[in-house]
Amino acid sequence: MKLKHVIWDWNGTLIDDAHLCVEIVNGILVSKDLAPVTLDFYRDHFHFPVSSYYELLGLTEPPYDLAEISKRFITNYRERSSELLLQPYTLETLSSLREMGIRQSVLSAGLQSDVQHFLKAFDLDSFMNFVSGVDNVNAEGKSSLAQSHFLRTGCHPNEVLLVGDTILDDEIAQSLSVKGLLVTNGHNSPYALRNSISSRIQSLSDFSGWLHC
Repeated sequence: MKLKHVIWDWNGTLIDDAHLCVEIVNGILVSKDLAPVTLDFYRDHFHFPVSSYYELLGLTEPPYDLAEISKRFITNYRERSSELLLQPYTLETLSSLREMGIRQSVLSAGLQSDVQHFLKAFDLDSFMNFVSGVDNVNAEGKSSLAQSHFLRTGCHPNEVLLVGDTILDDEIAQSLSVKGLLVTNGHNSPYALRNSISSRIQSLSDFSGWLHC
């Protein structure tokens, strides 16, 4: 593979935020007299659409308003975002790719304005040639953005690598006919990703070795 462009997922892949997502959702669950979940449960069962995962937790509509829950989640996430750290080796990985002349971008299920804000807050915006995020608080629409995002790379599918951490990222890579790589320390566990077609690494510390093997 003559790699020319890497498409990055954001949440869980470059930013270590699965634990915060669990804490926020658990707060919502407890407030509605529903049982909280562990991080392990979350990583084994989280999936898109997020509304389907919420239903698994008992947050079915009705009686619960999933739009209200999504807004509450986003508000709490923004308020606590200063607690977050990048995944280990994020900066080293992005820097190495830039030095190799490989272009990079972000394709996210997060609000585009939020993703751009966080990239700037972590001083990563200069690494990205462009960013595609959704236009709603329900984390819906990433798959619909994928084709137009890919076309913006100007590359052949065999020149593009998509790096993510969820089943959805694997599905998007297959839909675009690009190489997929999943890190298993994000929002989905190795168990959840066991049937994925994409290659898998434990964390970004393994990225360089995988790329050059």
